[in-house]
Amino acid sequence: MSKDLVMYFMDQDRKKVSLRLKDVKADITQVEVEELMDLIMQKNIFKLSAADIVTKDRAEIISSSVEQFKF
Repeated sequence: MSKDLVMYFMDQDRKKVSLRLKDVKADITQVEVEELMDLIMQKNIFKLSAADIVTKDRAEIISSSVEQFKF
């Protein structure tokens, strides 16, 4: 089962932007996610929209599993 982390931010224009990281470690903590989001905002390393990211909105872990059928 894979786990993806989706982080939601607000930019200077008050628009929501999101960033998805695939296959995060299974035991990631809320503190680690908050620190990562703070670092993303502080370093301004991603240009997710026309305006800079200024605040965190929320984050979520999405778990998924794949069942394949072989023929």
